[in-house]
Amino acid sequence: MSLSSLVLPGTDTRAMHMRLDIAYILKRFHFCERAITIAQAGWLAGIAPLEIKMALAQFLWEDAKTADEQRTRIFELRYPTRLLEVGDDAPLVMLFEESIHAPSGVAFVLALARVFKPALMSAYRAYLDVADSIADGPSLRFMRLALHEKEAQVALLERFAQSMLRQATPEAQATAHAWANALQTGLDAVGGLGLEAPLSPATPPEFPGRTLFALAEAPARDPRFHLCRFYWPNIIDPDFPYGEGMMLQLRTAISHLNEVWAIETGGALCMLLLINWSGSSSWMRRAGPMTKPAIPGWVTNGCASGATNLTNYR
Repeated sequence: MSLSSLVLPGTDTRAMHMRLDIAYILKRFHFCERAITIAQAGWLAGIAPLEIKMALAQFLWEDAKTADEQRTRIFELRYPTRLLEVGDDAPLVMLFEESIHAPSGVAFVLALARVFKPALMSAYRAYLDVADSIADGPSLRFMRLALHEKEAQVALLERFAQSMLRQATPEAQATAHAWANALQTGLDAVGGLGLEAPLSPATPPEFPGRTLFALAEAPARDPRFHLCRFYWPNIIDPDFPYGEGMMLQLRTAISHLNEVWAIETGGALCMLLLINWSGSSSWMRRAGPMTKPAIPGWVTNGCASGATNLTNYR
């Protein structure tokens, strides 16, 4: 037998996927990340606990960065084409797009914690296990970071979900669990999120409690906020001092904490602009930093340790 007719077996996992295969997989991940990012941006105003609101803003920023890097890498792998369509991934992507239509904030966070973020985390881990470190080095770099972020997000979201469930009514708890379970069933029906194309279910899934999303024009507010008509008494009482020492620190902290509106406004704008992803990625890069002004006030005012926001007069 001639040596020219022999080939070495390609059994290494690096040889499993070629250039266009990687592009299709990243496209699937991109559209799922995009759907979750939009949902998190939309729900920012509807989530009351401030620590969860700030965390969601950080998550949507991280997820948007990941989706943006995936999109850029797809175009590199598929050059010169710039076409990006959902295609055969539609059953899976449509399921992720359902996340925004949660019946309540607790149902939304529970589904993030137990369905969508774990699915992305597992898919990214599977991708990294078989990726070619030579040919696909650029993808490996940001996908490793994306996996690390998802692991941290899942841990935090599970804690948030448990906290919100404890404070919810029994009816709200049952609705949240039914919603998350139905989404998981729907995800299983399409074969989950992974390296292979999803299946097309014989019958469309049903989601109990599904509520068409509407942006919360009156934002949900943490009960620890003390509602006032002014943020410092010298606005209405000229004899009240501007503040020195600890009082100045308190005044500054209140001003920072009131920046929660910036988180909510940023989320609403991001959600609306994400209809055209290419025109809104710069907005998404700002979503996480928008949470930063509120954090000093959160810590200084004692809210992080459970104390009351002291915005009362004398």
